[in-house]
Amino acid sequence: MPVSGRTLNVTTEIYQIADGELLKTFFVSPAGNLCFHGKCSYYCDTAHAVCGSPDTLEGSFAAFLPDKAFAARKAWRHPWRRSYHKRKKAQWEDGEAPSISFFEEFCFKKF
Repeated sequence: MPVSGRTLNVTTEIYQIADGELLKTFFVSPAGNLCFHGKCSYYCDTAHAVCGSPDTLEGSFAAFLPDKAFAARKAWRHPWRRSYHKRKKAQWEDGEAPSISFFEEFCFKKF
């Protein structure tokens, strides 16, 4: 998968084009950095925000895939995905590991 590192300006490349629920998550930290967070029930709060320095953010970005209407593809849930719910654990957190058939069917198969 193509990945590249890049620096982006949180103000001009995210904040100025954000709308709706994302726009409501932006804030300035006590250190004067522009921050934002996601919208979910678990880790999406000001304590788990992404912040610029003061509004510059460096990261790596994977290639964007076109909409499924233009490029059909299969997708599988990651076997050790998090539930991101305060009271509901993920399947593996309860001691249930993915079955061997999962790995045989998806992980070692060439597509």
